[in-house]
Amino acid sequence: MCKFIGIDISKQVFDVSFLENADWKHVVLENGKVGFKKLLKLIGKEDLVVMEASGSYYLPLADFLFSMDVKVVVENPLVIKRYSQSKLKRAKTDKADSRIISEYAQKNAEDLKLWVPDSEVVSKMRQYLRVFNCFKNR
Repeated sequence: MCKFIGIDISKQVFDVSFLENADWKHVVLENGKVGFKKLLKLIGKEDLVVMEASGSYYLPLADFLFSMDVKVVVENPLVIKRYSQSKLKRAKTDKADSRIISEYAQKNAEDLKLWVPDSEVVSKMRQYLRVFNCFKNR
């Protein structure tokens, strides 16, 4: 059976939550290769990893998981926020957020779209645009 793994990611760490055998599991991992590899041990072949597009913090993890043939969904943070509000959830912790993301994925499984990294050309253009905007705003 498929697990919906919710991830709330920040600069240093990421929180992972999922439902397994009717129990909620929660793990905090380092946001880097060591943490990414530990996460792989928690993911089954049929599982789905869902995270928010949080600045640029999500990108290395999403790229890594994609390269390891893990199904990844990167969702708009506003969509997750609205889902949380609809459930009247007020707790704002990384642990609670990762669980909300997992719950959202379970409830909306048929509407989720798998993430695919940008092409190299698009990625380079985004980098150029960031640099251009940096100089433009001076």
